[in-house]
Amino acid sequence: MQKCQGAKFAIGVDRLTTRKAAINGFNELLTKELLSISLLQIAPSSRADVDEYQKYKEDVENAINHVNDDHGTDEWRPIHYTNGSFSQAALARLYREAHVGVVTPLQDGMNLAAKEYVAAQESEDPGVLVLSKFAGAAEDFNEDEALLVDPNDPKEIADAISRGGQHAA
Repeated sequence: MQKCQGAKFAIGVDRLTTRKAAINGFNELLTKELLSISLLQIAPSSRADVDEYQKYKEDVENAINHVNDDHGTDEWRPIHYTNGSFSQAALARLYREAHVGVVTPLQDGMNLAAKEYVAAQESEDPGVLVLSKFAGAAEDFNEDEALLVDPNDPKEIADAISRGGQHAA
């Protein structure tokens, strides 16, 4: 990932409609720990023909721009956002490189991104998963494997990302 300037690296891969909680939590974290971590947010496009989705996409992109404007510098952006797609191999490399995986849906099915993140980790230096307690995958992880959070609480998300970043030293 470019321009992280030595900061830790978190990754979120999920539908755009679940990302606002992670962005709010990340913003909360940056008010306390500026330059400590960067987030790569991958939100593959879906439902592009639905007007409500387009409005939500604009809201999320505005929130990302707000965080970057408030906390970024000329050399560093806290959030790198793309709605492009990645090959499974490229995504696995990104998961492995990330110190923290952030999966914070308000409600969801199984959420395979959480399982893919954990499966991609190196056993000698694994990253830390920050996972919504409302994701179906939350049932499959114990407290040693994931930091479960309430996605409605930006402070709780921020604290978990911070703990995850400190653990993955």
